[in-house]
Amino acid sequence: MKLFTDVNFPTEIQDVAKLFFADVLLCSPEQAECSLTHTCADGVYTYVAQALGQSAVRSVSAEGDGLQSVRLQKRYAKLAMYEALCRGTGKSMPWGSLTGIRPTRLACQLQSEGENWQKTFVELLGVSPEKTALTADILQCQKGLRDYREGCADLYVGIPFCVSRCSYCSFTGGEIGKMQKYVQPYVDVLRREVRETVQFA
Repeated sequence: MKLFTDVNFPTEIQDVAKLFFADVLLCSPEQAECSLTHTCADGVYTYVAQALGQSAVRSVSAEGDGLQSVRLQKRYAKLAMYEALCRGTGKSMPWGSLTGIRPTRLACQLQSEGENWQKTFVELLGVSPEKTALTADILQCQKGLRDYREGCADLYVGIPFCVSRCSYCSFTGGEIGKMQKYVQPYVDVLRREVRETVQFA
């Protein structure tokens, strides 16, 4: 699938297309089989997606240069592309238009902005009720982990093995079935590093 977009974040739009097609190449407008273009007037961004004879239009008020403005622009651009591809293919994805983000992080962000994150997930972003419920379960399990506590530190441990590799994934790692010989050596080194890190606590 050849994709043209004029937004400043083309790979994010490409990631949405990769939910539907294994091979998605960015190209010029003349070569495109699908596209996402935008206009901006008075702080309102309008995104028009065309794919497989279908279209979708989404607009959002996102004034300013701040992080929140960029987040909204990306969210609505990806949403327009996702909706056009859903219409064109007749398919929808369990995680809706979400790509390359931890759903729990987005849920917390939306909640901190005063939004009903579950409603936004299902009604706006196209996340299935099952995946929305899974996100709620994970948030419940993580309750208290996001709170600041004096004298404590957060520790991130990356696990570079997944059951499958998502086409849009940017993390270092791969499918566990193909990397089985690396699992035990990784665990051994990880255990050693945790023991050594404890000395600094």
